Amino acid sequence: MDDTREPIIGHVISMEGEKKDIPVEVAMIYNTSYSENLHSYVNNINTHEGGTHLSGFRRGLTNTLKKYADFTGRARRTEYWMYILIYMIINIVLAVLGLDFISMIFGLGLLIPSLSIGARRLHDTGRSGWWQLIYFVPLIGLIVMIVFLVQDSHDENDYGANPKLDVSE
Repeated sequence: MDDTREPIIGHVISMEGEKKDIPVEVAMIYNTSYSENLHSYVNNINTHEGGTHLSGFRRGLTNTLKKYADFTGRARRTEYWMYILIYMIINIVLAVLGLDFISMIFGLGLLIPSLSIGARRLHDTGRSGWWQLIYFVPLIGLIVMIVFLVQDSHDENDYGANPKLDVSE
């Protein structure tokens, strides 16, 4: 951790759990630095070269914030669901800490990026981003959107080339 920077939240946010007898621990701290340091470990060995788990976690929030209000193009399932995962983890941590006002500000601050990544994910399935309006239909709208959002990428469509075929990532 960078001790030379002032922490935004005064303590380390940590979570741990276990699934199928595999323990997982996550610790995060946000400070005033503009750099990003992620450290991943497997069997207590630092995997300094990262891996798919590290790159997916890193891209989840960072790419979405870089494309803050970009409603054009396409977003792969991994990019969308990693963003949702990180968004939910942060909101759950804020709720557990009783920081409801900060959680509300966080949600409002990420409203536009959430809509934009949702639109890009729908574009990847060949649909318009306007389909997000179906959220306003109670329960059925949510179910329909989940079905749309979990579908695989379509080949090239009106919104661009299939991002799975993009070798630059």
